[in-house]
Amino acid sequence: MSKPRKARKPSDPQLSNTKRVGERSEAAFLYQASQRRFAICKPWGDSERYDFILDNRPQPEVHLFRIQIKCTDSLRAGAYETRATYTVGKGRAVYTKQDCDFIAAHACPEPVEGSSHSTSSTSSP
Repeated sequence: MSKPRKARKPSDPQLSNTKRVGERSEAAFLYQASQRRFAICKPWGDSERYDFILDNRPQPEVHLFRIQIKCTDSLRAGAYETRATYTVGKGRAVYTKQDCDFIAAHACPEPVEGSSHSTSSTSSP
């Protein structure tokens, strides 16, 4: 006769889930980009090495920018750190200009009591 299984504890929504953290960072980016009047496109699926395409709208000519979103809560020497890398098999590769035009870093600091502040910045590969 087999042992009875232990009851599983329900998932703690407060624990980090990288997929959900990434989705929240993408939502924060969408909000910021829309506030700056960009037209925003989202590629179908997760196969591209960028998360969004921004259209600056004619000013005076159209430019499309491929944007990769990276989230970090890693604080080192007083600055937030993120890595501009992606997974290739069991290894990592660095983003290049062939992959995306800009990387938007979304800093998610540990919540301070009574605050829900986060910061973001953008850089080019």
